Amino acid sequence: MDILENGNGELLISTAWTQFVIPKEDRFFYHMRDTVRVQVERISDISEVKDPILKVSMFRENGLTDVTPWRERYGSLCTVQTSGSDWLDMTPKDVNKATAMEVLLNHLGIKPSECMAFGDNENDAPLLAMAGYPIAMSDATPGILQMVSQTTDSVEAVLREMVR
Repeated sequence: MDILENGNGELLISTAWTQFVIPKEDRFFYHMRDTVRVQVERISDISEVKDPILKVSMFRENGLTDVTPWRERYGSLCTVQTSGSDWLDMTPKDVNKATAMEVLLNHLGIKPSECMAFGDNENDAPLLAMAGYPIAMSDATPGILQMVSQTTDSVEAVLREMVR
């Protein structure tokens, strides 16, 4: 797999219930388990993942440089986008945070115009575009900041203000 061989980063494979890693460094495994607090399993080969794969990610601790080669190589097969400054995510085409939220909203009988969403990076763009109340984090990327009229340093502060 390119991420392991050429990615100069750590590989994370996401399924519905578990994250799988083939860590180059043990601290990545422990970071995901103890800091991020996700259900993570260490594997030695991608063939060990038996559940459908929802997302393949690359983590570079010191940040991503140019994601263009990844988009050129895989962009016709999947959506390739950044998530924060250290993550590259590859997901199935037409599946994103907005499509997931749409399923939830339909189930609950809530209109997108009644929904508030927060985002800071390009993987949040579809979600912000569908929400009636899109809010960007103050440190969001320029493209995300252009999408919204409101920013915040704290999701919690906005939610506290809304319930007053």
